[in-house]
Formats: sequence, C-alpha cells, structure tokens
Amino acid sequence: MTAAVVKASAGATEHAWVTQTRNLTEFIELAKKRGFWVYGAEAGAGQAYDDQDYSGRAVFVLGSEGAGLGRRVAQACDVLVCVPQWGKVGSLNVSVTGGVLLFEARRQRRASQPPGGPL
Repeated sequence: MTAAVVKASAGATEHAWVTQTRNLTEFIELAKKRGFWVYGAEAGAGQAYDDQDYSGRAVFVLGSEGAGLGRRVAQACDVLVCVPQWGKVGSLNVSVTGGVLLFEARRQRRASQPPGGPL
C-alpha cells in the first residue's frame, strides 16, 4: 500500500480491510475455509451480479481491465458474475464494476436487517 494508493482512494483505505498476498489463489482457498463465498467478476460470465445473494461473508475478486481474471483465479472462485451490458459498450471500468458489486451487497444487507438494526 503506497502513499499514492492511499491518496487516490481519497481516504477510503483508512476504512476498508485491505490485504496483500503473493498468491491470490491460495488466499481465495483460505477465505473459503473461513466461511467466505468468493465472487469473481468477469465480463463474459454466465451469472448476472444481481442474481446472487451477498448477504453473507463475501469476497469480490476483480481482474485487470485488459485481461480480466487469470484462469486459475477464475477457477478458484465459487461463482463468476457479470454486470450486463447493452449497446456497443463491451465492458465496464474495473472500478465501476467493483462499485456496482459493493453497492448491491450493501443494498441486500441493509434490506435483510430488522428495523432499527445496525447499518
């Protein structure tokens, strides 16, 4: 985590859990063992992002904007999801995809909480 990353995040890194790993596939397997469901974002995935249940423990894996997820990383995910596109736009910027996934997870979690419960 460099100073440039912290600055570019506009302070968000101070409020989010961030981890670094040398082997993403091993991290995914560890997360699964600890009860997380792992969602990989792929432009051509067969499952729409909004058809999933994100109310439990979730990890979102996003690949590079050019190449997407690597083969081994994609295979390690529990499910691959996409944000459907229309028209001539082929894919979204990775930050937009991440924002869409996080917003949907937050929306589902908020909807599942009892009135007056924690946000």
